[in-house]
Amino acid sequence: MPDPLDDDLGARLSSSPSTEQLLVQVLMRAWLEALEAIATSGVDAARAGRAFKQLEFAFAPVWNRMPHLELSCEGDALTWNGLPVLTRDEDRVGLVETFVTSGIHGLSMVPGVEHEEIHRVLELIDRKQRLDEDGDQDLVLMWFRADLHHVRYIVGANPPGTVPEATGHPVEAAPADEPPVPAPTPPDSTARERREAVRADAETDDRAHGVVRIEDFDSTLYFLDAKEIEYLRTSIEREYAQDHAQNVLALLLDILEVQDDYEIRAEVVSVLRTLLPYLLGTGRFPAVAYLTSELRRITRGLDLPADLKEALDDLRGSISLNDALTQLFHVLDDGSVDPSPEELGALLREMRQDAIRTVLVWIGHLNRPASKDALMSALEGFFTEWPAALTKMTESEDRAVVQRALGIVTKLQLDDFTEPVEAALQHADPGTRRAAVQSLLSIGTPRAVRAIARSVGDDDSGVRIAVYEALCTRPLRGAQKGLLHQLESSDLEQRDLTERRALFSAYGISSGAGGVALLEKVLRGKGGLGRRPSAETRACAALGLGLIGTPAARLALEGVAKDRDPLVRNAASSALRREAMS
Repeated sequence: MPDPLDDDLGARLSSSPSTEQLLVQVLMRAWLEALEAIATSGVDAARAGRAFKQLEFAFAPVWNRMPHLELSCEGDALTWNGLPVLTRDEDRVGLVETFVTSGIHGLSMVPGVEHEEIHRVLELIDRKQRLDEDGDQDLVLMWFRADLHHVRYIVGANPPGTVPEATGHPVEAAPADEPPVPAPTPPDSTARERREAVRADAETDDRAHGVVRIEDFDSTLYFLDAKEIEYLRTSIEREYAQDHAQNVLALLLDILEVQDDYEIRAEVVSVLRTLLPYLLGTGRFPAVAYLTSELRRITRGLDLPADLKEALDDLRGSISLNDALTQLFHVLDDGSVDPSPEELGALLREMRQDAIRTVLVWIGHLNRPASKDALMSALEGFFTEWPAALTKMTESEDRAVVQRALGIVTKLQLDDFTEPVEAALQHADPGTRRAAVQSLLSIGTPRAVRAIARSVGDDDSGVRIAVYEALCTRPLRGAQKGLLHQLESSDLEQRDLTERRALFSAYGISSGAGGVALLEKVLRGKGGLGRRPSAETRACAALGLGLIGTPAARLALEGVAKDRDPLVRNAASSALRREAMS
């Protein structure tokens, strides 16, 4: 809900402001909040820190639109380009009144002012306002002593045609029919005299301002106890964890909700369209997620014209476009930000399904391990929360998408995904079928193991090996028939040795004592499979018998201890040693 204290500003915006005027109005709003925070900085330092961060962010869209910012103090308002951006009625901290009483009729700022100098400018305004209660204090003099480099202020009416420069010194304006005369500079003096004068003035200001100086007290190195130090540390961490970009977005969204004028709302949409790429490019992913979620709420809750609602929907959908995803991956890869999985997860929840599909494919191209791990964790959290989306990924025609999705199923061991993973066993790509076998193995339910066993006769050797190895890990008595069919295959001797080893091992584990007779015939070279087996196949049979481990299997292995073929002898001896050690 919009802040009631801010309703006056939204109600008094002009009926059709330009984008630039709207941005300057938002900036002046941030000025007011910063001045209010300064007044309470002694008791709420965190509020002051947040206000200055918000103020710094509010300058960014202004500099995107204009090379410098010029404000004029005209009667009852601060104006930009002749248009009011802060009136006395809106000015709850007396900023306009302070300018008028100080004789300041113009203010010009250039990029860079937002980093440090604007803090000093506002602090001196606050000091001026408080000192006015007790005595006269010249704001122009205080700004002059501050030696500002990104700010120029005009004392008196601004001459026609004069363009302010970026300097920290005041200028007395000349009448319109005379050339402007620079303000007189202080008389020359020695460096020591100038330093002493500045130091004396600063001490006077501090005393008048009520500043406590540590030099006035006896100091000790440890003046805070452990509880106080922990409180300060927690407060600082909480302050730095704040997303100040989100505060500025809240101001704009408040205007969008409060204002009924079509032109104002259209300008806010234009500003948000400008800000969104900036937020993505600077890695402010929580702010992007906040913006898109709020836009969804606004489009559902407000009675907006059809074209504005469509514009907001397009703005929300823009984070799912390839250009936005490219920018996202660029930021993740260059290391300029280090987002957490939770921050990335919030962003993923605002994307469309086709964008998630793209993220699954592109994640393999990330070169920065920390970013890849964070994004993968975010995807895992997303699919755990929205399993239906993961099911859609497994049904994709893009093998890269399916394989990434199966990898997530494998890692998360999601029991409910047996059916979609079973479907992936029919995929045309062998690599995808192998990934499906691994996913089913990780699920490990009886249904998943039965699905694996049905693929013992796959056309691809790599898939068959994956199936045999899976059945060695998860033995299934019902797989014996399919494995025997593979042992009786006419091309058994032409298969790779790795596959034959995996096949005989799976058969031995799955068949148990019932498979000893067949394996013993193969081991003795009697053609138990309808033909005389090779030495390599006999050695594989020895491996299968060793895995059965019954007395009959051990007797069969001992029977070939003196076989003429060294490969068979060694395989039998190795199987006996393994059995003895188990």
